[in-house]
Amino acid sequence: MDLDLSWEKKALIGLGVIALIILIYAYNPLHSPGEVIVQNDTPAPQPLRTMPFTTSSSESNNTTQTNTTSLNITSQQAKEIAAETGLRTGEPASGSIKINNETISVWIVPLYKQNKLEKEVYVNKVNGNIVATKEF
Repeated sequence: MDLDLSWEKKALIGLGVIALIILIYAYNPLHSPGEVIVQNDTPAPQPLRTMPFTTSSSESNNTTQTNTTSLNITSQQAKEIAAETGLRTGEPASGSIKINNETISVWIVPLYKQNKLEKEVYVNKVNGNIVATKEF
């Protein structure tokens, strides 16, 4: 059996073989991808922490006799508030964060694990509450 194949027929056969290989690779009926496992790694909410220091209050004697309590958190107190077991606390930086169109003055406390930034904790400068956390 002698087939007379010109170069056009050979090129057409070559393109057909390439297309067949691509289709087999794309649909790959011989190899299943296996079971897909989806994990939800959302952290559990942390319990509220009490402040490890006392508040200072100043009284102003006006005609209305009002008492005002003001509390300003220092960077050292912010480090104590944001500290977590297993993580090393870095030096806090002063900043602000916008939540619900309200700008809040905060201490940004970095937390490290094995010299790698693991998390940033935003501590409110006025009342010492943890406003937000950002994990890396």
